[in-house]
Amino acid sequence: MEKELKSKTPFVFFQFLVVKPNEHQIEDIKRLAKEAGVDEVRFKTAQVYEYETDPNNLIPTIDKFSRYKKNADGRYTAKNKLANRCWKMPHANVITWDGLVVPCCFDKDATHQLGNLKKSIL
Repeated sequence: MEKELKSKTPFVFFQFLVVKPNEHQIEDIKRLAKEAGVDEVRFKTAQVYEYETDPNNLIPTIDKFSRYKKNADGRYTAKNKLANRCWKMPHANVITWDGLVVPCCFDKDATHQLGNLKKSIL
């Protein structure tokens, strides 16, 4: 639509959360985004709650898409300390796969809904 209007807005980006079960789809996502005409593809690292042992096998094997490093004992540690604030919230609301609008990507369960695109446009 923005090409038809010769406009740079809206700027649309496709965010893909990389976890071990889908890391093989990265190139497919790049192709899909190009076909759909999005402006940018962003690959996001996943926050894994039980990362020390990764019982759900979610930590990617591709290091650049992992927030964790594997230690010699087979357990994982976080690469960086997690800040107790969200620097994106004022300018990066999230639309979930099912149309819910939430204030931040850390609201994984859509607890703080701002709206629902299936019901109305904000």
